[in-house]
Amino acid sequence: MANATAAKIVPPEEMLLSDAEIVKFDRIIDSRAADKWDAVDIERAANLARCHVEIDEIQAELKSTGRTSMNDRGTIVANPLQGMLDAAVRRSITLGRSIHTHTEAKHGKARDQRPHTNAANDAKSKVRKSNGKGKVSLIKMPA
Repeated sequence: MANATAAKIVPPEEMLLSDAEIVKFDRIIDSRAADKWDAVDIERAANLARCHVEIDEIQAELKSTGRTSMNDRGTIVANPLQGMLDAAVRRSITLGRSIHTHTEAKHGKARDQRPHTNAANDAKSKVRKSNGKGKVSLIKMPA
């Protein structure tokens, strides 16, 4: 992809994605500039989209069946779907890191974000304190 105005990035033809997977794929692709995607990363993004849909499906099934079940001896045990969910989540984290769509790749290390986070929290705090009664300056003014 030569630039951000390039044609829409689509999954490889041989990777037939469902409609739900296409939605996830588009979100993943939108997380990076279009010119930063190569063929291997696009393939990994398609796999990550599949993984995200799988996670959604497992979570829906867990919600209906519960996180525990009873085995043949009457002992309450963890639902086997929980292990599948854990594995799918770990796989999604690994894939996200491999295509640099994880938080640290996009925003930097958490310790480097502290000044930005503190400034944002200070601004939110000032707005909350104003409680809608008058204007609050979010710009630091000399005393």
